[in-house]
Amino acid sequence: MRGKESRDWPPPEDLDLVYGPRQDIPDVSCMPVPAAEEELEEAGFEVRVDDEPVDSSCPAGEVAGTTPDGSTTRGGVVTIHISNGADSPGPGPGPSPHPTLEPTLRPRPPGSGTGDSTDTVQPSSSPTSVS
Repeated sequence: MRGKESRDWPPPEDLDLVYGPRQDIPDVSCMPVPAAEEELEEAGFEVRVDDEPVDSSCPAGEVAGTTPDGSTTRGGVVTIHISNGADSPGPGPGPSPHPTLEPTLRPRPPGSGTGDSTDTVQPSSSPTSVS
């Protein structure tokens, strides 16, 4: 507004004034998608499902989490993200029985060399175990 002095208004203390009443979002992680949709709708949210699976510790095809999580405006949109199961716990292949073929760098203790802070470690022809 031309000709008017600018003012720095303090932020409102009551965030409901800015965003409207907030509501907690139920935790639907690792639930089947239809059950999660129903629970979120019953809580009063508009639900959307993201078709792009994401890494999660939940089983593939189940809910990995929501955006937002925690709380949002009452009646707001909550997006469900579906797990691809990539981080799911369970039996895995374990350590590779094949040795690393690429040399790797290992930090060298300070004051133990030529000013370079790493040593080159050549691959071993036999697997090693880490304890």
